Amino acid sequence: MPNGEYNLYYLFNGSDLLFLGRSNPLLGEPSVVTEINGTFYILQRKQRVVPYKTVTMAVNGEAKNFTFTAKKTEMRVYRFDGCASLIWNCTILEFQNGTERTKCNRTEILSYFANTPQKSPSGVKGVIENGFIVFRLANLTYGILVTEFEEYVSGFFGNKTLNVLSTLHALPVSEGILIYYPGDVKVNDGSSASELPLLFFYDGKKLIHLKMHVGSVQEPPECGDRSNFSRRLTLPKSLVVLTGAILMFILVYWGIRRHV
Repeated sequence: MPNGEYNLYYLFNGSDLLFLGRSNPLLGEPSVVTEINGTFYILQRKQRVVPYKTVTMAVNGEAKNFTFTAKKTEMRVYRFDGCASLIWNCTILEFQNGTERTKCNRTEILSYFANTPQKSPSGVKGVIENGFIVFRLANLTYGILVTEFEEYVSGFFGNKTLNVLSTLHALPVSEGILIYYPGDVKVNDGSSASELPLLFFYDGKKLIHLKMHVGSVQEPPECGDRSNFSRRLTLPKSLVVLTGAILMFILVYWGIRRHV
């Protein structure tokens, strides 16, 4: 699975990928995205070790300071409908003696992230015809030259490139298609090798290789104060969730048209 045993979640706006977080279902961690009555919700979950108390003790007649730490877990839930509205937040401090201090709004929403099964729409498999990879989706047909993919794919698969291209799938998204390899590739970021999905976006004219990474959790674009991520384009209509060895895409049609 990508990045070991973690599921990775991204928000896609037709141009960029925004890393929303990861979870390990084998450890009982909740999903990052869930759907409730047709509306999508995003869970942001961050953990870090923080100092919470410094005490001074005498050791062999000499005063020394000792700092105690705690594990701080911050959770936020956003309602997502083209932009994100914060509806719940929670902070938990776990101390070294096993006690906890919690500051949370009461809600049952977390149970949805843990118990709601994820949906995975199946993509359409491409066919290689006369030097093109052809994807036929509903009433639209997209043909892309094989050579446009080769510069990205051959570096990972070498002489197996053609076999890999014949397995590519596509899903319709706003003003184009999302093309993915239904497996993982090993990517070396200079410090370690990770297994990540291979993903492209095609708008009918240009093929874009979407670079995947596992960085720090990024906040989704909030309503009323949208980030550069959402300012670059008017928000298109797709929320993309990548999870496990299979790419799981949740498509949200935002109904916001591109401005001139």
